[in-house]
Amino acid sequence: MKTGDSALRLDSLSIWTLLVGTAITVVSGVSLHLGIQEETDQAMALAIHTARANLFKDLSLRHWAARHGGVYVPVDERTPPNPGLAHIPERDIQTPSGKRLTLMNPAYILRQVMEENSDFSGTSDKITSLKPLNVANTPDPWEEKALRLFETGTEEVIEVVGEGLDADLRLMRPMIVQEGCLKCHLSQGYKVGDVRGGIGVRVPLRSFRERTTIVLRKLQIMHSLFWGVGMVLLGFYHRVARERKRLYVTLLEREKRLRLTQEHALDAIITTDADGLVEEINPAAETLFGYPKEVLLGRNIADTIIPLELRQAHKDALLRHSGDHGRWTDLRRKLDLSALHADGRIISTEVGLIGLFLDGKRHYTAFVRDVTSRKNLLKSLRETLDVAQSANRMKSEFLANMSHEIRTPMNTIIGMTDLILTVPLSQQEQKSNLEIILQSSQSLLGLINNILDFSKMDAGMIVLERIAFDISGQVESVCNTLAIKAHRQGLELYCELAADVPPTLLGDPLRLNQILINLVNNAIKFTEDGEVVIRVTQASSETTGRGKDLPQEVVELLFSVADTGIGIAEEQISRIFDRFTQVDGSTTRKYGGTGLGLTISKHLVSMMDGDMWVNSVVGQGSVFHFTARFGTAQRSVPRQMAQEEMDARQTEPPHDVLTGMRILVADSHATGRTIVTTFLSVAGGDVTAATDLSSMLHKLDEAKKSNRSFDVLILDHGLLLEFLSLPVALGQQDGNPEKVILLLPSHVSLDVFAAVDWLRGARSVKKPVFKFRLLKAIKQLLGKEPDNRELTIDSSVVIRLGCPKTASTVQIYCPGSGPRQQTPHCPPIQYFGTLTGFSA
Repeated sequence: MKTGDSALRLDSLSIWTLLVGTAITVVSGVSLHLGIQEETDQAMALAIHTARANLFKDLSLRHWAARHGGVYVPVDERTPPNPGLAHIPERDIQTPSGKRLTLMNPAYILRQVMEENSDFSGTSDKITSLKPLNVANTPDPWEEKALRLFETGTEEVIEVVGEGLDADLRLMRPMIVQEGCLKCHLSQGYKVGDVRGGIGVRVPLRSFRERTTIVLRKLQIMHSLFWGVGMVLLGFYHRVARERKRLYVTLLEREKRLRLTQEHALDAIITTDADGLVEEINPAAETLFGYPKEVLLGRNIADTIIPLELRQAHKDALLRHSGDHGRWTDLRRKLDLSALHADGRIISTEVGLIGLFLDGKRHYTAFVRDVTSRKNLLKSLRETLDVAQSANRMKSEFLANMSHEIRTPMNTIIGMTDLILTVPLSQQEQKSNLEIILQSSQSLLGLINNILDFSKMDAGMIVLERIAFDISGQVESVCNTLAIKAHRQGLELYCELAADVPPTLLGDPLRLNQILINLVNNAIKFTEDGEVVIRVTQASSETTGRGKDLPQEVVELLFSVADTGIGIAEEQISRIFDRFTQVDGSTTRKYGGTGLGLTISKHLVSMMDGDMWVNSVVGQGSVFHFTARFGTAQRSVPRQMAQEEMDARQTEPPHDVLTGMRILVADSHATGRTIVTTFLSVAGGDVTAATDLSSMLHKLDEAKKSNRSFDVLILDHGLLLEFLSLPVALGQQDGNPEKVILLLPSHVSLDVFAAVDWLRGARSVKKPVFKFRLLKAIKQLLGKEPDNRELTIDSSVVIRLGCPKTASTVQIYCPGSGPRQQTPHCPPIQYFGTLTGFSA
C-alpha cells in the first residue's frame, strides 16, 4: 500500500469498528423506535381500553335498564319527567308514602350516568342517533359517520381526533333495539335487533401522551446512554485493539525480520532445549554442518555435530549450567570449539552461547561461526612470519657465512701465492701449493656461481637450453670433476646408468651438470667414510606418483645420489630446500657452503618438469632423488668429449667384446664390485668376483690347480695395498695372471707402484669406473687396441721418483694423509702402504 493511499483506506480493524458502531447505532435506534412504538401503542391501547371500559359500562347499564324496561327514580330538578315518555301511562307514579317517581328510560339513565362519570374520569360519553328523541343526542359529523358505518354492519368505530396533546380518542358502538326499548321507540318504527343509534366515548389523550412523552424521554435517555456507553467502549476497544494490533504487527515484523535475519545470517544459529534437543536451526547451520534441517530437529546436538571426544563434556556442561536441582543459572559464554561435519570433517568454530528461560522452560541458543579459514590464515600468517623471521635470520647467517666462505679460499689463495713467490720450494711443493690454489679458486668460483644463479632465479632470468647431449658423458663428467675430492677424503665414488636409459637426450646438459655437481658435492661434503653413488634409471609412475602417459619422444629419468654420511634430521627435511638453509648454520660449522645449492637445484629440476625429494636417516646417510624430462635425439658429440672418443663409444658393441675371457674382479666394496661385474658380464666376459684378499687368493689358487687361469685380474686399490703388505708378492706365485688392471683413485698415479715388478705391465683405470674406459683398458692390455693413452710402469718411473733402485721396502706418504718423512732421496707423497719386492 502506498503512503498516499493509506490515509484514504481503512484497515480491517477500522472497518470492524465501524461495522460494530453502526450495529450499535442501528440496534439502539431500532430499540428506541420499537420502544417508542410500543409505548405509543401501549398508551393507545390503554386509552382504547379505558374507552371500551367506559363504553362497556354504559352498554351494560343500558342493557340492564332496557331489560327492566326502565327505572323509576324520584323526581327532582335534575331528573324531571322525560317528555319523550309522555305517551307511557305509567311514566309517573307515586309511592304509598306519597313520594313521586318518574320512569327513566335506558337512554335517559345512561345519559345521566355519563354526565356524572365525565366529572370523575375526564371522559365524555354520549348517546346519539340518527333519529334522536332528544336534541342533545343529535350526532356531530364524526358520530354521524360512525352511525352510518353501523348501518353497514360495522360493530365498532375507533379514531383519534385532533393533534398533539389536544387529541381525543373517540370510540363508538352501536345500540341494538331490545324489547324494553320499544316503549319509547316503537313509534319511530324500530323493532328488536335494529340499530337504534350508538354509544360513543371521548377519551382525552393528553394524560396518556404526557405519560408516553415521559416514558419516551426515559427510553431516549436510556438508549442514548446505552449507545454512548457502547460507542465509548467500542472506541476504547478500538484503541486497545489497534494498539494490540500495532504491537502484534510490530511483533510480526520483528519476528519476520528476526526470521529473515536468521535465514540470511552468515553465522549458524542453533536453539536447543535444556536436554540438548535441537528446536530450531537456520540455513547457515545446515550449510555449516552438512545436515538438512529435518535431520537435526528433535535430535540431540551431542549425537550429531559434537565430536565424539567432546560429547560427554558437553552433556556435563548442560547439567552444570542448568544448576543444581533444576536451579537456573544465567549463561553468557564465548567459546572456541570443534564441531563435527556430516562428512566426518572437524570444523574449528567460534561459538557465542546464551541461556534463555521462556515459558518456564530452559533453552540454549548458540551462534556458531566457522573460523577454520581464519585459523588456517592465522596459522599461515604465523608460519609466514616464522618463515620471514627465519629467512631474515638465515639471510643474516648467509651474509655472515658468505664473508667466512669467501675469506677462507681467498686467504688460502693469497697465502699460497705469497708462499710460492717468496719461499724457495721444490717442484713437488710448488705443484702441491698450486693444486691448493686451484682447489680454493674452484671453491670460490662455486660460491660466486651459486650467488649469481640465485639472483637469476629470483629475477626469472634462468632459461634452459635444448640441445642434444650424451647422458653417460654428463654423468662421467660430474664424477671426474669430483673424483679427486672424494678420493682424497677416503670415499668411494660410483656412478651407474641403467641399460634402458637412452644414450642421447635433448635438454640442458649444463644445468643438469650443475644439479648433479651440487648434489654429489654435498654428499661428499657431509660424508666422512663410505661411498657416494650416482644412479640413473628411467622413472616409473610408482616412483614419481605421476602417470606414465608421456609422448614417445619424451623420456623421464630418475636420478639418485646416495651417501653414507651424517644424514638429515626429520624436522630439517621439510626446509632443506629453502634458501639459505643449512644443517649447521653457524660460522664455526664443520661443513661450509652457501645454503643455496639445493634451492637452485630444486628450481632447475622444476623447470625440467620434475621434482626433487630426499630420504634420510640420521647417522646412516641420505638419498637425494630428482626426476627430469628430456627429449630423445640422435647421437651428438658432447662439448667436453673428443670426436674420436665419442665415435668409439657410440660404435662400441654392447655385447661379445670379452667373449671367452675369464676375468677376476677383486674389490672389497660391494657397490663398485657389482657395477664392474655387470659391465663385464654384459660385454660377454666370464666374470668371477672376490670380496676380500683371502677370497681373491683362494680363487687364484683354484684357477691354478684347475689350469684355468684368469686372463685378466681387475684389482681395486684398497685390496692392492693389503696385498702388497703380505710377505710374498703376487708376482712370485705360479699361475697368477700376467694381465692386471688396477682400479686407482683419481689422485693416485700408477707411477707410485713402479717398484713392484709384477705390476710393471699393468694398466690403470681411474675410479669411478666407466664401462667404456674399462673395456678400452682391457682391449689395450690384451693388445687388441693400440696403447697410446695409458702409461705402464717401467724403470724410468722409479728413477723419476728419486728413490734407490735397490730398495726392498719403501714407505710412501702424502702431505696431510699420514706421517710425513722428508728425505732428499724420496719426496713425500701419499701413503699407500709398504711395497715389498721392489727392485730396479
